[in-house]
Amino acid sequence: MDNESRLIRLPVHAVQQLTALRDSEDESHSLNDLQRAMLAADHPWQSLDEPASTADSDDPLAAIIPASDPSPDDVVIARDHQARITQAFQMLPTRQRRIVMAWLGWPDHEPQTFAAIARQEHLSSQRIQQIVHEGLTRLRQHPDLYALLRSAAQS
Repeated sequence: MDNESRLIRLPVHAVQQLTALRDSEDESHSLNDLQRAMLAADHPWQSLDEPASTADSDDPLAAIIPASDPSPDDVVIARDHQARITQAFQMLPTRQRRIVMAWLGWPDHEPQTFAAIARQEHLSSQRIQQIVHEGLTRLRQHPDLYALLRSAAQS
């Protein structure tokens, strides 16, 4: 580890890369975004309100950094989708609902295999597969709700 006075200690090879990048920056101005970010990370402090001073724009650094939290609109849409999907499950009989939800992992669990559900329900894996198929067939009768289920499964 390099013990220079930095906020974050860097491995020696990273310091060597930064030094090489700094030297190459003087020679050519064709640095990519990753190289620019590495050089920026070497600076001790930088305000998010300061201009990012890239060749493309002078936007504040805060405008360039991607937000890690979902937007309020995305949160509302996700809650609406979840409520509509939960409502769709209500049209299934209780046992079928429980099995289909376990197989899909809805709403916040890991999807379970047919064998795992079969052990819990004291049924065969083939019977669990039939029940899931029947439940999904019922849900397909409502195309908008089935589309929500498919989009939730893919995300």
